[in-house]
Parts: sequence; structure tokens; C-alpha cells
Amino acid sequence: MIEKFYMHKYIARIQKKSAFWLKYPNNIQKHIQNIDVIDRHIDTKEKVLKMKRIIHLKYYVPGLLKKLFNVDGSGLAIEEILINLEKKNLTINTVNYTLNPFVNITEKCEYFQKENDQNNTHYKQSTTLNINGFGYMKSLIENTIINTIREKSKQGISIMNDTIKRTVNDNIYINNLDKEKK
Repeated sequence: MIEKFYMHKYIARIQKKSAFWLKYPNNIQKHIQNIDVIDRHIDTKEKVLKMKRIIHLKYYVPGLLKKLFNVDGSGLAIEEILINLEKKNLTINTVNYTLNPFVNITEKCEYFQKENDQNNTHYKQSTTLNINGFGYMKSLIENTIINTIREKSKQGISIMNDTIKRTVNDNIYINNLDKEKK
């Protein structure tokens, strides 16, 4: 079995990992229908938050593929989140079960600050794809999925940037309201 791998790196010119929590829902990535927190643990001594979420998905599937594979585009992903306040690090590990056991997709996203670069948030995304079966169509399916992942990654960064701008503007507005009250 051959694994396909995709990696993307990005630097946000602002310290705003909190925008991650405001990213969904959005009008661009409509395949993400809902997110439910199913577990969380806070370690106050280590300053770590661990969380597990279910992501409810709904993908567009062409009619032929719906009939061929008996799928409707509904799916689930499980996301495990680790926030380390001491290290200023947010790590998200996601497994998408939508097309399991035929297609296995795992993703790791990291938001972090480097010691010599405290003013920027660095982002690294890596995705691993394994496809079982499909014979001569396997390569075509792999390339299609990787291209979709690449496009969704670009959309995600755009959404994060918009969310960061909105968060900053909201904070400025709230701060101005507070000043007016005084």
C-alpha cells in the first residue's frame, strides 16, 4: 500500500490562535455541518487542555459514485485537540471516517510560535492518504482527493485570516465601547 502525503506551511502575521474556535461554521466550507465536543480534560498543573470532537460532514457526491459505492456523502471525522499554554501550541489530529475502509485520511494541524518569532503564529498541516483497492482507478482517486485537500487547505487559511481580522475588529470595537463608558 502506497501512502500519499500532503504538507502545507503558513505564517500568520499576528498572535491569534483563538480564531481557531471561531472558524466554523462558515459559508465557504459548507461540508462541515456540525461539531460536537464529546470529551475534554483540563490539566491546570501542566496548563494543557485536551479535547475530542466529532465533526459531522456532508460532501457532494456525483450520482454515478453514489450508486456505484452506495454512499450519500454523509460522514464523520474525529478530532483530537491538544492545547499547551506553556508552549503556546495548538495541535489538532483528525481522522476522517467518511469513506473508511476504502479511503483513510489523517490530518495533523499545528499552530505554534517559535522562540525567536513571538509576534507570528506558524501553521503546519500534514495529511496522509491511504486508498485500498480500486485497481487502475486508484491513482486518479488519490490525485483527486489530494487536489481537494490542497484546495480545502487554501480555503481554511483564507477563512482563518478572515476570522482573525473579524476578531481583531471586534476587540477594537469592544475596547472603544469600554473607553466611551468611562
